Amino acid sequence: MENGDFVRVSFTGRVKDGPVFETTDEEVAEEEGIFDEDKEYGPRVVVLGQNTLLPGLEKAILEAEVEDSGEAEIPPEEAFGERREAAVISLSKREYDSRFDQPARRGTRVEMEGNTGTIISTVGGHVRIDFNHPLAGETVVYEYEVLEEVEDPVEKVESALENSTGSPGSEFDIEFEDGALEIRPPMPEFPKQGWLLGKGRMADTILSAIDVDEVRFVESFRSPEASGDAEETVDEPAEPEAEAPDEGPGEE
Repeated sequence: MENGDFVRVSFTGRVKDGPVFETTDEEVAEEEGIFDEDKEYGPRVVVLGQNTLLPGLEKAILEAEVEDSGEAEIPPEEAFGERREAAVISLSKREYDSRFDQPARRGTRVEMEGNTGTIISTVGGHVRIDFNHPLAGETVVYEYEVLEEVEDPVEKVESALENSTGSPGSEFDIEFEDGALEIRPPMPEFPKQGWLLGKGRMADTILSAIDVDEVRFVESFRSPEASGDAEETVDEPAEPEAEAPDEGPGEE
């Protein structure tokens, strides 16, 4: 395998000597108690070299061939990183309340400046929030299988879109015409942050993977009336005018 290859893979990741935390297999997810009804299970198409997998898992797949399977033990620095004390902050209860709407409870997940953290304690009028990844500092183990290399242009585009936005690639309208590729996201759900910030990278990935000269992203916004949401008004047919009676024959 090489960087830039699109490959279909299946995998299951677990903490070393611990629980499963990620899998592409729906049956495994149900058995391990991590099934998510909003998630689409099944083998994933990934682009090697685009940071769509953990570095340690990607390294193992790059060294594999199609139909290979294996197990990779991945240290923290090639998985979710080492734990950093600097990523744990303390806020006064007053400052916390001014920043967040959620009640300050242990285990609550909060967003701050684009980072996600977990409240780990609320003691003495202070709230401690840990912005390390929940699996930071952990060695993880992945079982994986490289199923095939993907060659279909549409599937490559769909996978690039899905990996960048988190939305299924099949939700996008994709059209090839005269050496150009036109991509329309599902509206009005879009634009999402991954879409807004990732168009350049998506275009680079697509242009390097398939034979097109240009990639166009088209976002179309319609008024409620144009979308058919406005109430229709139907003109009632006009009543026919009464016909004038025929005049009888003139009297002589």
